[in-house]
Amino acid sequence: MSMRELSALPVGQIAAENAVIFMWSTWANLMDAIHLIHAWGFQYRTNAWVWEKVTSTGAPEMGAGGYTRKCTEPCLLGARGRMAPRTRSERDLIHATNPGFNRKPIDQYQKIVNMYPDSQKIELFASDFSANCASAYGFDMCLGLEVNGDIRETLPRLIAEERVKW
Repeated sequence: MSMRELSALPVGQIAAENAVIFMWSTWANLMDAIHLIHAWGFQYRTNAWVWEKVTSTGAPEMGAGGYTRKCTEPCLLGARGRMAPRTRSERDLIHATNPGFNRKPIDQYQKIVNMYPDSQKIELFASDFSANCASAYGFDMCLGLEVNGDIRETLPRLIAEERVKW
């Protein structure tokens, strides 16, 4: 999806007045990710954590990169309203193997639950893998191509049916 298409998604319509967003990015697309956080009605607050991708032996994974070989990926935190975390003890590093292309570390789900245990949670752009993980950690809904179709069609339909609000 283009940045224009992503920015036009009605994410702000499903978010509560007080809500947080965790958004994965790549370092090369960091400014676009921050723009998207703002387009969806949130304010960028901080880096939630950085995922250090490691091999099965614990060595940094050798990723691609235009200037340096990337072995980390940032997850940004945006907020709207008042959403203080229950705990501020979560470390800003995830040291984990890569579960596969376009998949994120399972550790993130427990971190989110620890920080916001009583909040409703939804995963956007979920894969079948992440939907299973999110469900196991009590996320209320997962939307994504592998789960329930193109989010550009699914999200507006669910809003119209009043089936999604977090």
